[in-house]
Amino acid sequence: MDRTLPLDQQLLLKHIPGMVYRCRNDDDWTMLFASNACKALTGYSPEDLIDNKRVSYASLIHPEDRDMVRREVAEGVRAHRAFHCTYRLITRDRLVRWVREQGEAVRTEERGTLVLQGYITDITDEKSKELALAESQASFTQLADSMPLIVWTADANGVTEYTNRAFAEFTGLAPQPIQNTVERWVSAIHPEDRAKVTAAWRVANQTGSDYQQEFRLLSPDGAYRWYLSQARPIRNRHGDILKWYGATIDVHDQRLLLQDARRLATRLINTLESITDAFFTVDKDWRFTYLNAKAEELLGVKRNNMLGRVVWAEFPGAEVFESHYRQAVAEHSTQEFSAEYAPLGKTFHVHAYPSGEGLAVYFRDITGDLAMQDGLRRAQHLEAMGQLTGGVAYDFNNLLTVILGNAERLEEQLATQPELRSVAGVIRKAAASGAELTRRLLAFARRQALEPRLIDIADLVTNMESLLRRTLNGDIDIQLIHGSQALAVVDPVELESVLLNLCVNARDAMPAGGRLTIETGLRYLDEEYAVEHANVAPGLYVMMAVSDTGSGIAPDVLRRVFEPFFTTKGPGTGTGLGLSMAYGFVKQSRGHITIHSEPDKGTTVTIYLPQKSGI
Repeated sequence: MDRTLPLDQQLLLKHIPGMVYRCRNDDDWTMLFASNACKALTGYSPEDLIDNKRVSYASLIHPEDRDMVRREVAEGVRAHRAFHCTYRLITRDRLVRWVREQGEAVRTEERGTLVLQGYITDITDEKSKELALAESQASFTQLADSMPLIVWTADANGVTEYTNRAFAEFTGLAPQPIQNTVERWVSAIHPEDRAKVTAAWRVANQTGSDYQQEFRLLSPDGAYRWYLSQARPIRNRHGDILKWYGATIDVHDQRLLLQDARRLATRLINTLESITDAFFTVDKDWRFTYLNAKAEELLGVKRNNMLGRVVWAEFPGAEVFESHYRQAVAEHSTQEFSAEYAPLGKTFHVHAYPSGEGLAVYFRDITGDLAMQDGLRRAQHLEAMGQLTGGVAYDFNNLLTVILGNAERLEEQLATQPELRSVAGVIRKAAASGAELTRRLLAFARRQALEPRLIDIADLVTNMESLLRRTLNGDIDIQLIHGSQALAVVDPVELESVLLNLCVNARDAMPAGGRLTIETGLRYLDEEYAVEHANVAPGLYVMMAVSDTGSGIAPDVLRRVFEPFFTTKGPGTGTGLGLSMAYGFVKQSRGHITIHSEPDKGTTVTIYLPQKSGI
């Protein structure tokens, strides 16, 4: 530093960043004065540069920048204004430094000579960052332009400032200045989507959250295509948003495929929900992945409670099913089988199909079908027995008629011979008992002679109440329940006989007493009931039900109760024809009879007779 300068000027120069100088306006820019910062800037001392003692300043300027510097300085001198220029210096150590110079031309007071004075600062670090940023920006732009999607950026306020070349290619809009980018975006978005898109972008900017939206953009052909746009904010170390980087990709084809897949899935689900079979799927870990409505109904569950749960854990005791399911998966083969699931009291017919995802199972409840088939077999069995019994009983009845008639005549003619007359009486009584047995067999075979007429079943039951109370034990409570007027065309004498037989059976089932309930009324048997029960026509019926609270009937016995001569009573206490006679009478009256019983709970026999119908 020039020690001849006043102290205050020396201190000022010491704290000014960069080199302060004064030089001639010649080709070498010969230095007349240079501050001590010259050393740090160029590697040379002020003495080396003053009067070009060791090197001229002009020679330190990078050859590629000298002409530019000369033009800037000359233009400033000519226009009588300060000049500014940025250029490179080559230091004594052959290092390249970026500098920024600011100066002006002045005339000296002594001679009025034109000189240049100003200061030069080192901006190498700043310039390096600027160049690195420019290089990064160029790389980003090059990369963005090479990508098959729209890449865009926005400032901290959310104002779009850049879109890559793909925006113009995808929308057909010509490149526009940065300030028009927002308007270009909005103009390209489908009118129905604009409000949604702008609102979502506004929320993302206000909250600083990630942005994601699907919307339609105008294509060059004038059609709109679906795009997915996503953006994320870049923050400084204080958490402030510096910039937004976003990408927008064409998802039109994927969306169409997804829509087709959803429509297909909806059709499939609708189909599975509408089929009469129950259906469910499980994954490879045996966890439910889907159940249709029919499966919910048959299994007694809600699908939302089943999804994700293991089938064996939810339905214990399904060993037979598990064995078939595991075999289907292990052998990759279809399994078809029928099995009863005891906890639900149902028998299912099952088709199990293995797949890469697990197992698909179709099943239906065949409990009713099996019961109907069993009922049909029993009806056919009883029908066959009735035909056989009817033929035999008819012929036997003819024989008994002859025997009974002759026994009565013989008994009359042997009036004077008591011993022989008593033998004839025994023959007559035996023939009468055989005739009564034959009448019951004919009733079972539906060949008895009936005298039907229109009666009120409730009145018939009420009129028999006193007889029933005398016939039954005193510890049996009799209850009569009458509903709607129950008019039917039926033989009242035979119906009374049937009712008395049923009440006697109920008494025998309640040796310790109990409750006997006789109910009458109207019942409608629908199509579904008719399908499940053989030889039953749908319609309105007069109903009479006899229920007891007795010992009940075991299932294996219940199947045979309508067979003639079948009885569970001891020897000499029953013929086994009571229920079979009732069965034949009801069938001959074009009616229907059912029996329901549970051991230790009781039995109910229900008779249905056509309302006001003939025989």
